[in-house]
Amino acid sequence: SASIASSADPVERVRFACEFLLRGVLSYQGAVRAMISGTITRPGLAPVRPGIRLGLIDYALAPFGDGTDLAQLKRDLAVTASAEALFTLTDLCGLDPDEAIASAAQTAATLTAAAFSGVRETRPVRD
Repeated sequence: SASIASSADPVERVRFACEFLLRGVLSYQGAVRAMISGTITRPGLAPVRPGIRLGLIDYALAPFGDGTDLAQLKRDLAVTASAEALFTLTDLCGLDPDEAIASAAQTAATLTAAAFSGVRETRPVRD
């Protein structure tokens, strides 16, 4: 959407990207499930999986620069805005597809809001 492309709100941009991705996954879920299955049984094929998710995350966060915190947020979002997350929410948690997409998008928005507000989880200090 043109309004999202011009948005200066990282939370809004990430929420839209997550919803867009997961609606696409839902539309092609048979093929997506087959691709995931193939890469689970043959990990060497993982690099041939389409990188749509990472591209959408990069695009959503592009106006906000780079940096260590942004790199961590992108990794966090790669887990949340994913076909695997959608299938976990529908198959294991019993959500209908719209509820699952809303839940994943809310989680992605929450992670983004936390990252941009400077909130970070406490990490244990290792010796």
